[in-house]
Amino acid sequence: AFDADLGALYQLQSPMKPTIGAFIGNVLAAKFSDEAGSLRRHYSIGASIKPLTGPTERTEKLTLAAEYYDDGAHVNALNKVRLGMQFKLTDNFSLLAGVKGGYMTGGIDFNWNDVTITASTYAEELGERPGDRESRRYAVDASLRF
Repeated sequence: AFDADLGALYQLQSPMKPTIGAFIGNVLAAKFSDEAGSLRRHYSIGASIKPLTGPTERTEKLTLAAEYYDDGAHVNALNKVRLGMQFKLTDNFSLLAGVKGGYMTGGIDFNWNDVTITASTYAEELGERPGDRESRRYAVDASLRF
């Protein structure tokens, strides 16, 4: 199935470098099989800031972010709000932490020239009731920029 996503970011000019973003996933809601149906469209809007002051080396160390994500499936408001932070330990290594759906997330990010490797862990809820069962997930992502 073929589908498309749309997104935009805008960075405001101020000392905290606030960035505002909006995203629409699965714009075409393409049908990928008769049994499974169509891809679910989802929306999100978010913002980030770099709250530290001082020289550039210091201001780039910490990024705080918040996102409102709606996929039409979750009714609980806690599942729709995501919070995160990135703390840059060195030019090439960062720690990631946050909250997704009321569960803690975490990870590490390593970049070297145009190569980035990110490893993270997060939780998905299983069961009929919120908080019924937590299923811990692990992800690794590698990317090459050019």
